[in-house]
Amino acid sequence: LIAFAAGIGSLGAPVRVVSVAAPEGSGGMSQTEAEDALVRGIAAGSAIGVEVIPSLVSAASAADGLARAVLERSADALLLGWGSSDRSARNSPFAHDALARATPAMIVSVRYPQAFRTARRLVVVLPSQCQDNPNTEAALSTAARAWGKSLASAEPWILGESGRDTVSHPAFGAKKTRCVRQWRDLPTSIKADAGTAFAIIASRPGSAGWSPGTERLSVILEDAFPKSALCLFYLTDMQTEADKPNPEDTRPGSEEPSLPPLVLDAHKAGRIRANMSEAALVDAVRELAGAIFTDNRGAATALSRELSSIARREPIELEPGVLLLHAHVGALSAPVLAMGARQEGWPLTALSQRVKVLVMLCSPADAPPSMHLQALTELAAALRAQALQHLFPGIDAN
Repeated sequence: LIAFAAGIGSLGAPVRVVSVAAPEGSGGMSQTEAEDALVRGIAAGSAIGVEVIPSLVSAASAADGLARAVLERSADALLLGWGSSDRSARNSPFAHDALARATPAMIVSVRYPQAFRTARRLVVVLPSQCQDNPNTEAALSTAARAWGKSLASAEPWILGESGRDTVSHPAFGAKKTRCVRQWRDLPTSIKADAGTAFAIIASRPGSAGWSPGTERLSVILEDAFPKSALCLFYLTDMQTEADKPNPEDTRPGSEEPSLPPLVLDAHKAGRIRANMSEAALVDAVRELAGAIFTDNRGAATALSRELSSIARREPIELEPGVLLLHAHVGALSAPVLAMGARQEGWPLTALSQRVKVLVMLCSPADAPPSMHLQALTELAAALRAQALQHLFPGIDAN
């Protein structure tokens, strides 16, 4: 799996391996088991000459932890093993919908990753709804890199085209693309052996192009071709018209910017501070912690100490010049965001570039995973909508 990740990433770039530890008694991996998994990942990467960067995340669910890791590391894609062949298992590809809703990044799930790379034949299945999706090209390019050959050598199939036997698709050059009307007809239309690999391009659950039939297709192919490599691509989430910022709402001086509720609440409550005067990052953290707990000095002090320690031990750059500090706090009943900026920036020993925008996200310690996932999703949406430029118009983080 690590070799597969290295193959689809930038040449020579390290692979970040994420392991999620669950709270005690919740049924997931313990802290020790999660650490052991990271050790195995580091050893596996060393054996094949791939640099591995380990990340340990504590979360109530795997989807929660992985989605947070994607956001904190500004990842373009999330790669997972295929998981159990038991379709009722929580880690099977058939159950990745919770993760797909939690993160907008491309999700890639692969069975037999080594066999995919060495396959003599690649069958690419593209649902008709995905043909006009602008993110399909990125998924197809990723599939080609994973296979190690041009898509001109692949065998393309369009799923859902009725009344036609073949169509043309620009990704496959002059090669004609075969069509099949229903997903259940595909296994009988393809003669495959162990040397055949399948790449399935799918819209994300909940998106306009998603179809339950596409979701079911991975299971049908898994059963029909038990020895073949399979790779399922959930396309990168597209911004809907409702998500895009309205130019009238994002002009400088607007009182009602088009922002996600989490950011808008922080804006209205005065927890977004531009041109902070504090010259030290620890003082800026203390100031924003006081803005979160305006009537609880003890809680503010405890939060300030925890986040300052996190900044020293493992600072997380959402992008150059933008630092995220995240904590679970027992004194909260809902996620709370605070943000601050300083044009001169704050020096931080662990980072090569000064921090110009400080983002502090605090979630209730006992909150259900869905609440935390929603907060992360709103924060990611704000960054995609370039909320920082609106909130801090005089700050150039880069």
